[in-house]
Amino acid sequence: MKIDTEIRHVTKPGVNLFLELGFAAEEAERLQEASRKQINDIRLLKEQLMMDWPSGLQNISSNRRKPRKS
Repeated sequence: MKIDTEIRHVTKPGVNLFLELGFAAEEAERLQEASRKQINDIRLLKEQLMMDWPSGLQNISSNRRKPRKS
């Protein structure tokens, strides 16, 4: 059985994908805005995590060096 992998359509940058999928104009605009917000929120979270990463590693490392109290 052959799997169909032919590309039939490519959405151009800047075009509202939701309009192309057949959503009504108002709904497509709402979905696109929600999508952009979610993408931006995730990008900001990743940036914050990457900025906090070194200090988190330093804390883990310093905790390993401390002798345990019995």
